[in-house]
Amino acid sequence: GNVLSLDVDGETAVIPPEIMRHSIDQSATVDISKSLEVLASPGKPVSEIPGADSSDHVVRLLADMFRLSEVEKRAVEAGLIHLWSPLIASSIMWFLRRWSLTYLATKENNYHEISPALVNAFGQDTDAAKWTVNFLLDKCLSNLTGFSSELDVLKDTIGLILSVSHGKEVCSSTGLSSILQVGVQHNTVPSVCKRGLLKALIMSGQGQDGAAAKEQYWAQVLQPLEVRYKA
Repeated sequence: GNVLSLDVDGETAVIPPEIMRHSIDQSATVDISKSLEVLASPGKPVSEIPGADSSDHVVRLLADMFRLSEVEKRAVEAGLIHLWSPLIASSIMWFLRRWSLTYLATKENNYHEISPALVNAFGQDTDAAKWTVNFLLDKCLSNLTGFSSELDVLKDTIGLILSVSHGKEVCSSTGLSSILQVGVQHNTVPSVCKRGLLKALIMSGQGQDGAAAKEQYWAQVLQPLEVRYKA
């Protein structure tokens, strides 16, 4: 995380120039479609993807983190969470949050020159960016249910949800509705995390397109809270 992104406070997070230059310099030999395949196959070993060596190095590094996330997610689903370190879970969330703030839905006008591979993999309004948001939210949902007693893991997970909630890609994500259900239900996560989760849901609601979509979304968020308040 400290290599792929810069620690900024109050400034626009941009991809470090050295990382951008490395990706650009590979452009002549990089297969963008293969880079996207490597990225979008977290459950498949890279060795089983023909031509994976032609993928962009930066994209492939992130794909390796996605694979680690997928291993953890499957461990949770298999009931093997007692064999997994919460510190590793927190570190994965920390990395993904820091990475997402810099790379996900990156704006091309923030750069004089930008890597075609990074634009296609993470740029605004791309199918790959939408897939990535959905993958991240699915992982966050797994953490919220599987690490419900690990406060540090939950805090880092909420941080990742917050980092993707400001983008419009989250609005069309199928994972958002599942996160929403956890957010509005009673006693699903500790109160200190519930506040951050509700903040993320409010941020996501601001990006909904169309009056009907916004009305439906806010009804899903507010009605359960209203019912519980009146009970």
